[in-house]
Amino acid sequence: MSEVIGAREAAALLGVDRSWVLKLVREGALGATKLPGRTGSYVFTRAEVEHYKAALTAERDAYDETRAAS
Repeated sequence: MSEVIGAREAAALLGVDRSWVLKLVREGALGATKLPGRTGSYVFTRAEVEHYKAALTAERDAYDETRAAS
């Protein structure tokens, strides 16, 4: 089973603010499981957060290469 992490740790892995992670969840860009209860906390698998980060890095690198070629 994959390691489960909270929004704060997901934010740290991505290098963004916790509110940005929650925005990604609302937009459907990053999958999460909402915990039952009044707090509405989300949990993530570390693997999914790292996969999302790798995809963003690849996208940024491709953009940088395109800009450098022009």
